[in-house]
Amino acid sequence: MSPPRVALVGTGGYGAVHFDNIERLVGAGGLRFAGCTDLRPPGPGLLQRVAGLGGTFFEDYETLLKAAPDVVVVATPPHRHRDMVCAALAAGAHVLVEKPPAVELADLDAMTAAATAAGRLCQVGFQSLGSAALARLRELMDGGELGEVTHIGATGCWARADAYYARAPGPGAVGSTAPRSTTAPCPTRSRTP
Repeated sequence: MSPPRVALVGTGGYGAVHFDNIERLVGAGGLRFAGCTDLRPPGPGLLQRVAGLGGTFFEDYETLLKAAPDVVVVATPPHRHRDMVCAALAAGAHVLVEKPPAVELADLDAMTAAATAAGRLCQVGFQSLGSAALARLRELMDGGELGEVTHIGATGCWARADAYYARAPGPGAVGSTAPRSTTAPCPTRSRTP
């Protein structure tokens, strides 16, 4: 079986980290590279790196999807995720979407429905998914040790220096350039299952 073909939508910001990882995995024989796209023109050296991996720099994500990648990594500003993720899923690709996955809960619901309809996987790139705490929580829930789960709440708090927000437009603030506090109380978002 040949390795999956991956495509990257968004090469700036954290997309550059994904590109580096794709390059490493292609070199190790674990992936094949279909190509990438970005709203901005490719930076210095990117076209050579893309060609060196056997990929194409596509004009837009719709054209990229016609190359039929098995997996699409979406690393664009969050307000663009819904359309790109849903299109990739409808095209038959599995998706890794960078966090935050959506601006509005309705967008997240639409992506979930698109993944279900397509029979494809959609994962959000949260570092904490590798935490043993999540597996332990699942064990406790499955074992009934927590009783009936009627509500799930989550809070994420990471201290971010101004340099984090300045590295690319939008991270953590969905494109906002307004001043932000790194010591403000953490908001809580919860849903009843």
